Amino acid sequence: SEAHLFALRACLDRLAPRAREVVRLRYHEEQAPGAIAARLAWGVNAVHVALARARVALRQCVEKQARGAA
Repeated sequence: SEAHLFALRACLDRLAPRAREVVRLRYHEEQAPGAIAARLAWGVNAVHVALARARVALRQCVEKQARGAA
């Protein structure tokens, strides 16, 4: 829904800068984790962990926004 998209955008803005960058590279630029790792001079596992943590933070934030709007 449009409300969820609005919440997601707001939550993306609240992520730490590096987490936001990793999410942008993965989902906006559609880069593979290996390419992101090379670009940021990280290990591939670090990219996977950063993405997993960012997804959890985003999910929790969007759910909190949805509860607050209900």
